[in-house]
Amino acid sequence: MVSWRMAEEWPDASYACVNLRETYAPDEIRHAVCVRGDIGETLRQLKTL
Repeated sequence: MVSWRMAEEWPDASYACVNLRETYAPDEIRHAVCVRGDIGETLRQLKTL
């Protein structure tokens, strides 16, 4: 099963998408964050917060 479909079925779930080019989260997912960029760099930046 596609991970965003699982998040769509569970109302308390959160969905995160990190991709170099395209990001997508269906409107039906209430808690979603999409980041366009390198996952390694994104995680390094989040670690400093």
